[in-house]
Amino acid sequence: MILTSIGSYPDAMDQQARSLHGPWRLNPQSWSVTEYVCHVSDSLRTWAERMIGVVVTGTTDVDSFSPDELATARRYGASTLTGALWGLRKASQEWVEAFSSVRDPHSILIHRVRGPQSILEIARGNEHDALHHLWDLSRIQETCVTTD
Repeated sequence: MILTSIGSYPDAMDQQARSLHGPWRLNPQSWSVTEYVCHVSDSLRTWAERMIGVVVTGTTDVDSFSPDELATARRYGASTLTGALWGLRKASQEWVEAFSSVRDPHSILIHRVRGPQSILEIARGNEHDALHHLWDLSRIQETCVTTD
């Protein structure tokens, strides 16, 4: 069910995001539509990379990252919505491929910040975060604050 949800997520995000404009944001200090799409893409891709590392090497340690530092390093604000949505589609495919390769979803990984978590808990968390960001876009649509 989670695999299906993440697999179909880019279509839902595409539909929601294209009904808005990329620079729109909830308030002047929050991320724009395009920046949220970039964030979800990077989050899914990062977890896909980690999961392949777990599956192939058997490691149980996973590290954290700062979404804000990554946004700055990748210059989310300079991205286009079209490019961000393309990247999200690719990241979603990679995530589904990586998590599909897991043999035991109840295996425990040790996250540097969150502590012990099963792979299933991680997958559920990824799904929750992605769906939450769809909700963020609906909130942006309600306020329509633009920086253009």
